[in-house]
Amino acid sequence: QKSDMPLLVHALRAWQGSHPFVVLRLGPSRVGLAWSCDVTKETQTHHVFRIERLFTDFRIESKRNNNIDLEVETVDLMELFQLLSRSVEVQVALATNELGYPILSYTLLPDVVPGRVRCQFSGEISVRVLSDKEASSIHELSPQVVSEMLSSETSKRMEAMHADRLFTDACFLVRELSIPVHRAVVAAASPVISRMLQS
Repeated sequence: QKSDMPLLVHALRAWQGSHPFVVLRLGPSRVGLAWSCDVTKETQTHHVFRIERLFTDFRIESKRNNNIDLEVETVDLMELFQLLSRSVEVQVALATNELGYPILSYTLLPDVVPGRVRCQFSGEISVRVLSDKEASSIHELSPQVVSEMLSSETSKRMEAMHADRLFTDACFLVRELSIPVHRAVVAAASPVISRMLQS
């Protein structure tokens, strides 16, 4: 299992109640998650992950400098990444269904367990491919924040800080789930949350 996959699933799980759709931002070296702010209605990238910390082998081709932005139901994407985290071999492709609508099709093979039959499993998720205009209107995190999010050492420190839950000074309530956080960290990661915390 790749080291950032649980973090990506956790991010989707935390936002699924308040954001039914998420934009999956695929690029040659990173995966981003974006959604619209309830207050401003602007879409902003909130999480960025390095490809090599999610996948062993990843290829992307598009006419937009090898970037693709897909609007996906948050629950569907979370379930797909949960499947990906439990599987050794997975192939995911942007395709069209029999009606011509875009989908993410996936085929995965579970781990080889001695004495068990190895079954292939496949499925699909409906997506909407964002136009160039829609994709370019998504607000990006500052280059400094992205750089720090992608830094493996920083990422390890952030994971440890999150796991230890030391010195948290705020709490996000998502349905029945209470998530202790560090205000400085979430404010640095999200200008929207930063404004909320300053008011």
